[in-house]
Amino acid sequence: APAPPVVVDLTAASSSDDDERGPSRKKARAAPRGPTDGPVAVGPWRVSRQGFGTLALGTAYSPGGRPSEADAIQLVRLAAARGVTFFDAADVYCFDASETHYAERLLARALAGGPQVVVSTKGGLKRRGDGTRSNSWHFGYKLAARDVRARVDASRAALGSEHAVIWSLHNVDAWEPRSKEFSEVLEAMRAACDAGAADALGLSNASADHVAVASRALGARLVAVQNEHPRPRGRLAPSVPVLRGDDAGGDATPRTYPSSGDDGCGDATPRTSGVALSFKRGRRSDAAKNHPRSGRYSLYERRAERPAKPHAAKSNKDGVLSECARRGVAFVSFGVFGGLKARQGKRALGVGDAVGALARRTGAASPQDLVLAWLARKNVVALTGARRREHVVDPARVAALSLSDADLRALEAAKPTTTRK
Repeated sequence: APAPPVVVDLTAASSSDDDERGPSRKKARAAPRGPTDGPVAVGPWRVSRQGFGTLALGTAYSPGGRPSEADAIQLVRLAAARGVTFFDAADVYCFDASETHYAERLLARALAGGPQVVVSTKGGLKRRGDGTRSNSWHFGYKLAARDVRARVDASRAALGSEHAVIWSLHNVDAWEPRSKEFSEVLEAMRAACDAGAADALGLSNASADHVAVASRALGARLVAVQNEHPRPRGRLAPSVPVLRGDDAGGDATPRTYPSSGDDGCGDATPRTSGVALSFKRGRRSDAAKNHPRSGRYSLYERRAERPAKPHAAKSNKDGVLSECARRGVAFVSFGVFGGLKARQGKRALGVGDAVGALARRTGAASPQDLVLAWLARKNVVALTGARRREHVVDPARVAALSLSDADLRALEAAKPTTTRK
């Protein structure tokens, strides 16, 4: 196995200046670090605790579509200028198959010439149809071992060699963890990494068994697990009013908190508009039946905290957090604000719930900042995203948020609002 690379703290050179021109090339002076504003380890790198995802910059099924390429580049540069040093992409974050690697090429352009960051990309998933529908993902697709090297090479070509690249297998729960075909894919990933096609490797949508098997096969090359695609949890509410002020007759200033998409992408347009939402309980669609069990980690999704179950199904994500910790693998969480269902109006973080009340009491700029501060204490990388400048994550603002032990206990017990149309 290759010698482990030297530990590199990428956050030491990041800037918190809100510079629209792009990432600052000045080395920032080191500041005293608290329990949530220091870097988090992802393999040999030390990166920001909040990452920036590009799903909503590449796909077009979000309300309002995706931003222009020029606007998307400015959003990425703003995130980097604010100190984000972990960026996420995938070869299929695009409109359709005709522009595969769109998000990767976009990141390469946006981050060119800036401070060193880590780019985590994914391959091995297919799209069906165009990018205007959220069910265009072919989750049952299995990448053949013989095609792995070509996928890794194509992502590296799109991203370039300026920044460290983690290549992750995208839809891991399509494979049985102990199957021969999964073992062969892992061997191909290892060979590609050893050949320099990627700097490190990862998994996405992995169970605890997948992590254990991959860790034995890949060794120190396996540095991250990124999980996604939840089922809704939390209490059902037939109506969700738009939050205004403190909801208790205090500050009368209208306040709209952003909802979020598949990788935490903000969208300030409220889906509820203060109108009650009706819902019907019926048969689940085929897409819902085939949806992997949640591997996300958020206030909505806590399965990853549970103990692993013996002989669990390949899609079961119980115990992933503890398995990652045991193996020294970083956990990267998608959908930390409610995921796609938040953007569809089926989830409304901070609207009429304990999370919103706690955000106002602690002085948080938004419930989203409160959730990010909570996740920072969990020592995971929380992926966020944005289609508008006002929703680009600000790690310094999150780190400045002071939460008491009582605040954290209240947040742990909170049940964010869930609605169903």
